[in-house]
Order: sequence, then C-alpha cells, then structure tokens
Amino acid sequence: MKMSHGERTSSVKTINSLGRGLEVLREIGLATAITFSELLARTSLPNASLVRILKTLVATGWIKRDVATGRYTLDVTAAASEQTIAHVRTLSEHAVQARATLQRRVPWPTDLGVRDGVSMLSLDGPYSGNSLSANFRSLGSRPSMLRSSLGRCYLSFCSVEERHEILAALAHSRSEADRAGLNPDALGRMIQETRQRGYATRNASHTSADSPERFGALAVPVRVREQPFACLCVIWLPAVIDEGEIVRTCLPHLQSAARSIEMKLEASGIDPPGP
Repeated sequence: MKMSHGERTSSVKTINSLGRGLEVLREIGLATAITFSELLARTSLPNASLVRILKTLVATGWIKRDVATGRYTLDVTAAASEQTIAHVRTLSEHAVQARATLQRRVPWPTDLGVRDGVSMLSLDGPYSGNSLSANFRSLGSRPSMLRSSLGRCYLSFCSVEERHEILAALAHSRSEADRAGLNPDALGRMIQETRQRGYATRNASHTSADSPERFGALAVPVRVREQPFACLCVIWLPAVIDEGEIVRTCLPHLQSAARSIEMKLEASGIDPPGP
C-alpha cells in the first residue's frame, strides 16, 4: 500500500542540530543584540555546542558579531537579494565617513536604507550603537515602503517605471497596511510634496499616541545619476522635538551627508540600481 505524504513525513526523524541552530537564531532575534553568556543562559545549550552554532551562523551570513561589544545580531542581508547585498557592501564602503560626520552633528539616530523588493532594507535597523535606536525594535530591519520615511522617499524619487513595478507588487501584498496605503490620490499628493520639499516623512497615522512606534522620521535620497541608490534618514521622538525643528537643525546635515555619499558613489563608477 502506498503511503501518503503525511504518513511518510511522520516517520522521518528531525534534525536536532538544525533545531538548536534555529533556537539560537530565534533568541538573537528576540533580544535584538545578545552576548554569548546571555545566549548560554537562555538556550541551556552546552558551551561547545553554542560556540559551533554561532561560528556556523556567522560563517554562513545569518548573524554577525560586534567586536566592540561582543554582542551577536541578525545580519539584515541574510534574506536579501544578491543585488541588494552588493548595494549594502558598496554603501558600507563609501558611506562610513559621511555617516560618522553626520552622527557627530545630529544628536538623533540616523539610518541608511536600500530597496529590497517591496520594502526597504535598513543597514542599521534596531541594531545601531545609538541607545535610542536600540530601544525602538519597532523600527525593524525592513521598513514599510508606504509608511516609513525611507520607503516613501525612495518611491518619490525613483523612476515612474520602477514605482509602477513596486506598487503593482504591493497590490498583492498579504499586509493590509500595504494595500490600504495604495490610494492613488493620496500617493500622488505624497510624491508631489516629497519631491517639492526634497525629503519624505514617516506616516505614523496608524499608531496611537502612547504606542512605542510613535516616533518621527525624515529621509532624503542618495542618488546616482538622478536615480535613488539609497535613502538616509533621521529618527526622533515627537514628545521631545517637533518636525519643524528637525527640518531646521538636522535636514541640512542630512542633505550634506547624502551629497558626500553620492560623490563617492559616482567617483567609484557604480551604476544606479534598476527596477
């Protein structure tokens, strides 16, 4: 008698080592950034087993270890496309100096993001060394294309063809928030306003006043031959400072950093990302 798929899989043994590795990945994701000793306590794995698992996860690109703090974090590029990974490497090489200068001039967390499919991929996410950023796990490593300042900035400055491709894909998104944000009139107004001002702001209309997601964000494009290669943003607490003050005190520094990164990218001969 022929066995059904369910019957066949029920008799197959599980891979214990894979299960332990996934357990470690889950704990790192839940903690955002975690030390070896903290992982040892949370997983109850033998010391030697945890060492081997962490070494394997680092070597295969799923996690990374900060040398300064000794903490492990998920690698934001682990599930990204090859093109996105190449963009991240390029940005990491050419944006270091400009971002360091920016962070000395701006007292709020900053972030740099590239497009990866129908979302943005944050180079920092909640893993930045800035303590405020680390407290906002809701920032995530994949900000929404329609709600985040990074995504709204990218949508506003990319080509019409690329924008149509992104919006068509978002129309089939499983996220209700994505589909709800596809109103053509509202999107048209947002894009026109963003292009006129030169920057995009985060749409926080879906969050309550006491929500941990109640933060402000403002982003500017980093362009190569008029096409956005990435977007650079600053994040702040509206209870501490308002958007007008951020525009006055931080926007010029953000734009200066973006221009500096653009000059290095263009000098390297890099091509702008395509649809």
